[in-house]
Amino acid sequence: MKIGIEIHQRLDVGKLFCSCPSDKIITKEEAVKKASGKILRQLNISKSETGTVDRAASFEIAKRKTYEYIYTEENACLVEADEEPPHSVNDNALNLGLKIVKLLNAKPVDEIYYMRKIVVDGSNTSGFQRTAIIGLDGYIQTSKGKVRIDTIALEEESAGIIGDKGNIRIYDLGRLGIPLVEITTAPDIKDGEHLKETAEKIGLTLRGLEGVARGLGTIRQDINISADDDIRVEIKGVQDLKLFPKFVKQELLRRIALREIYKRIKSIIENKNIFSSIKDLTDIFKNTKSKMIKSNIIKGNGVFGIRINGFKGIFGTSIQEGRRYGTEISDYVKHCGVRGIIHSDEDMSKYAFDTKEIDQIKKGLNIKDDDLFVLVISNKQTAECVFKRLKERVLDLEIHEETRKANKDGSTSYLRPMPGKARMYPETDIEPIPIDRNLFDKIKIENLESRKQKLEKLVGKQIAE
Repeated sequence: MKIGIEIHQRLDVGKLFCSCPSDKIITKEEAVKKASGKILRQLNISKSETGTVDRAASFEIAKRKTYEYIYTEENACLVEADEEPPHSVNDNALNLGLKIVKLLNAKPVDEIYYMRKIVVDGSNTSGFQRTAIIGLDGYIQTSKGKVRIDTIALEEESAGIIGDKGNIRIYDLGRLGIPLVEITTAPDIKDGEHLKETAEKIGLTLRGLEGVARGLGTIRQDINISADDDIRVEIKGVQDLKLFPKFVKQELLRRIALREIYKRIKSIIENKNIFSSIKDLTDIFKNTKSKMIKSNIIKGNGVFGIRINGFKGIFGTSIQEGRRYGTEISDYVKHCGVRGIIHSDEDMSKYAFDTKEIDQIKKGLNIKDDDLFVLVISNKQTAECVFKRLKERVLDLEIHEETRKANKDGSTSYLRPMPGKARMYPETDIEPIPIDRNLFDKIKIENLESRKQKLEKLVGKQIAE
């Protein structure tokens, strides 16, 4: 098993490419209440410098969402709105970034070149994030040996998500453009406890620097895990250090469970078609007591279903604590524009279906004792997208590299395919920035132990720790 971590630390020294402040982040409720205006955008894909399109970007674009950006005049300007080119890089952010390079025993680059990293989930008005490597080849010492730090980058923070309103995703521009230092380790971390120690050590190293932001959400971690198969999964947005060992354990459990499920599926699908055609089952629910289905029918949606031969019990198989194979499949189809799927391995009572409706579903889809039915509530076109995606995933008996979301209980859920090199292309609005090695060598940094000893003399050991 190989484990690495990416740590994103926000800096509180003003925004990276304009003169807007970095300390005006407000709650979602305040952002909506105080909004001075809004901008509506739809994003398209740009090719990389190699002329190819990134697969993760293609996945996001397929959702066909519209993005609404709200802002207040005190925390955003034309740069965040992508109506004005970026200004010069914030000197305070760059100087603080170079201090972090030195603290982590890394070497500064000779010249800083900003790149555009394609991001089309709406979190940036321009459709890309500006990022630049400022340091290489660092390390920290841990109880289980040296952990190498491959790169240190200085980049811009994304917009803060407010929520969804139908097919419109709403963001707040107050957070967009705040400087972030991204610290990426090599896959030198041994296990979950070592991962926790490494993250703590880097976090503590940063905390003592003036200008490093403090508080909830100002530091975020992404965990990279690959097992014996060398298939890497990135777990995004891990916040709670106590859960680090659990995330590692849960990812390994997920892979073991999926391999067992794939063996079962392989034996079922040999030499036969397991999927029925899509059937419109809306008439079954004309007098339903299910508020969810009733409200969707009023909106003009329908209930569509398919049968999967011999699949009874498979969608209900646990793959992580609190998550089943059916939950995993549900995550894969959400990009079609649905909240999820309903399947017969679930407890149907939670949807307020009565026994007569369930019997009619089984009759309408010709369900046998060992079959599974899957329903989706949507229009016909969306249902066709969902079942196409579902069939592709069920028949794809491989564990893939992918980006997953960190859940609060230590489990993970599918977000999108793993991005590749095709997401990067040069930034043409920012001039290269040469680094004076003599000035870098003169930067004076107290190491963590030295700062800790001074604090212990002032406030005592317990508070210093």
